[in-house]
Amino acid sequence: MTGVFARIYAAVRAIPRGRVASYGEVARRAGLRRGARTVGWALAALPAGTTLPWWRVVRADGTIAPRAGADRQG
Repeated sequence: MTGVFARIYAAVRAIPRGRVASYGEVARRAGLRRGARTVGWALAALPAGTTLPWWRVVRADGTIAPRAGADRQG
């Protein structure tokens, strides 16, 4: 895991249950300027069965981006 991905994962973990954050907001919290795509890449790199609450990260318009295996999210 790269340092950038670790910062992104920490920012995602900090999103409270019942709340969401946009990819851009997660990027800003991780200290990345214009890093929304990097957030997407980091979340796409997560292994199946991860406990990181990736589903709390949404598009800027509030919709959920498609993810392989999303139907298995618990």
